[in-house]
Amino acid sequence: MRVHRTEHARHFTVLPNAVLQFRRLSYTARGLLALRSTSSTSAMVTGGNNGPRGASA
Repeated sequence: MRVHRTEHARHFTVLPNAVLQFRRLSYTARGLLALRSTSSTSAMVTGGNNGPRGASA
């Protein structure tokens, strides 16, 4: 099988499938992990129980 590699466009994030398929994390936690990995290193993500699912997420 041939692997086709191209340079990615700007604002493109590559995550291993294992990260998003890790069943011990909730969908919310996986989404936040993916979101955090797209942020610059100087960005800060804070939160509380203000989301639609609150502490049960």
